Amino acid sequence: RIFPTDNLVIIYGRCTHLCCIPGWQLVSNSFTDDSWTPGGTDDGGTKLFCICHSSRFDPTALEMNSNRNRSNGATFNYAGIKVSGGPAPVGLPIIPVQMNGDNIEGITDYLDWYTYCD
Repeated sequence: RIFPTDNLVIIYGRCTHLCCIPGWQLVSNSFTDDSWTPGGTDDGGTKLFCICHSSRFDPTALEMNSNRNRSNGATFNYAGIKVSGGPAPVGLPIIPVQMNGDNIEGITDYLDWYTYCD
């Protein structure tokens, strides 16, 4: 398995606000300035910016989150990258992965993180 300490973190590519697809500095504005501080707040901007409603995420900081499964209403906990601003209620989920030879594969024994965008 690959862990965040391996310098590789794979996240789910849908915003936790309304499931839009965030972009990596697609919009030039004060939220995506290059003068940001890792682990910081919105003061200097962050690198991951959802162009739909301006949610911002800091891929240099991890946090534990709780969310709700839209299908059955059950709550679940997951690790994600930190939400640093905007309407997104929680951070983007980290996808559990493992190496299989030269391939990176998602681990499918835990999929609750996937259920907020059903």
